[in-house]
Amino acid sequence: MLIRKAYLSDFDWRVLPPGTERITFDAPSGPIATACWGRPDGIPALLVPGITGSKEDFSLVGPLLGAQGYRVWSIDLAGQYQSHQAGPDQNGHWTPALHLRDIESILNYLGPAHLVGYSFSGVLAQTLIVKRPDLLRSVTLLSTPPTSGDGFSLMKVIGPLAWAVPSSVGSAGLLLGLKFNINRVDPNRALFVRRRLHYTVPASVHDAIEAMRHIPDLDFQLRSSGIPLLVAAGSGDLWSLRHHRAFAKRIGAQMKRYRAGHAPSETTPDEFSADLLEFFEGVESDKSTAQAS
Repeated sequence: MLIRKAYLSDFDWRVLPPGTERITFDAPSGPIATACWGRPDGIPALLVPGITGSKEDFSLVGPLLGAQGYRVWSIDLAGQYQSHQAGPDQNGHWTPALHLRDIESILNYLGPAHLVGYSFSGVLAQTLIVKRPDLLRSVTLLSTPPTSGDGFSLMKVIGPLAWAVPSSVGSAGLLLGLKFNINRVDPNRALFVRRRLHYTVPASVHDAIEAMRHIPDLDFQLRSSGIPLLVAAGSGDLWSLRHHRAFAKRIGAQMKRYRAGHAPSETTPDEFSADLLEFFEGVESDKSTAQAS
């Protein structure tokens, strides 16, 4: 199945593809909206979107993986779109710890899975590698900040000034930019983005932006974890490919690039899906070989 550009321009992101199963998962933070593809007994894969994102960001990837025998779940993070009723914690925040508890609970239910963390969720995935490697078959870091500390410090153009921009201003600017489509995405995509912003809790966006200014330095732990790692990014991403390649080298990950911006799963889904399948199958083959020896 190939997804052509003409199809993408007409794709209605508000509607999940035919054959999608909808599940509401009872996570620690509350009800988490989930889209599922593939047979129930397939090898699990969990696809987690970034901040202001949703399960629909993988609408063109999940079915392709599911058709190859994987059991694919994609979720809305707590506070986001159709999971907007999940959270906050007892202190009124949507912290990394809150999101990690939710992801852990899903992985405990699914069993060890191939985890794809997109942007902010790639930051969460790194902590999970250190905390619960037993829940992971592999980890793919898609368009994830390729640095520790302030994740915005290496961004193109605004990086040198990131220190001077409060998180409240950054999150407000992000929401306004999405609302007014400053990235000039296709009209159908822009319509959907505005729709889900109507539900997303602004405070959850602020909390994620703040968390991305304090990314822990886990390079050594990731490299020595034994978890197979893949770094994936577009040539037009918010961070340069040079930084993504350096990050991949530091943590001992494979590296894949795309002729895309920050969202290869949306704009180059065929290529990204093919690379995920090759990566997953390599991991499963190595696992089978190790068990047989």
